[in-house]
Amino acid sequence: MDKIFHLLAIFSFPYEEILCLIGFSLIPIDSSGGIDMHHLTIVHRFRGKNGMKGMQERFKRLKTEMEEISEEQKGIRDGQRQVREKFEAIESECEQLKKETKFIIQQSARTQIKLVLMFRILKAREESDSATAANLTQLLGQIVAREKEERQALGDA
Repeated sequence: MDKIFHLLAIFSFPYEEILCLIGFSLIPIDSSGGIDMHHLTIVHRFRGKNGMKGMQERFKRLKTEMEEISEEQKGIRDGQRQVREKFEAIESECEQLKKETKFIIQQSARTQIKLVLMFRILKAREESDSATAANLTQLLGQIVAREKEERQALGDA
């Protein structure tokens, strides 16, 4: 019994709970069956201020640590939210750039077609082929008119 109290005193365990769990009485009994006053003093000392104070300090320390962990987790969640928002903004910008690139490629192709038509119109006129020049001019006019309609449709949308 002395060894148990000594170990409990060294490690500052909540000795009352441990003693109850292992089947010992909370009031120390000496070999003659009477109350062991020396150990009763130890029990009283641990049961009093130090036992409760130590437990309260541990509880406060745990509560503080839990609050710190909670704040850290909140910071992590905020960081993840910010990263997600930035990623979504970058994705959106990427999609917009893809659309603009596609539009520029289409415009470039149309410009190439119009230039080829103009060159062929000039060549037909040089060769005095007015019928071919008229057909190509009409085709160029249709292409330009279609582009104008598309721009107006995009402007209205």
